[in-house]
Amino acid sequence: MKKTSTREKILNSAYKLFYKKGFNGTSIDDILKDAQLNKGSLYHIFKSKKEVLLAVIEEKIAPILTEEDYKIIQAESKPLHFLEQKLLDVDFLILSMDVH
Repeated sequence: MKKTSTREKILNSAYKLFYKKGFNGTSIDDILKDAQLNKGSLYHIFKSKKEVLLAVIEEKIAPILTEEDYKIIQAESKPLHFLEQKLLDVDFLILSMDVH
C-alpha cells in the first residue's frame, strides 16, 4: 500500500471538509484534526487556507470536469451554481477518495 504524503493528507481532509462544511465553515484546525497533523506540517506546505482551497480545486476537482463542463461553465450565467450542482451530482467524489 502506498504511503500517503502529508500534502495529500491535507488535500484529502480539506476536500472532504470543504465539501461537507463549506470553505467558510471549515477551519485550519478542522483540517489538521481530520488529517491528524500539526500546524507546522500544513504551513510548511501551504501559506493559507485559501492556498489549500486552490490546490483542492486544481488537484481534486478540475480532473473530474470534462471539456463539455468547461464549455458550459464559460457560457453559464451562474457558473458557480453549475459547478456546485456538478459536484453534488458526482457521488463518487467523496467515496472514491483514499481518505481515513
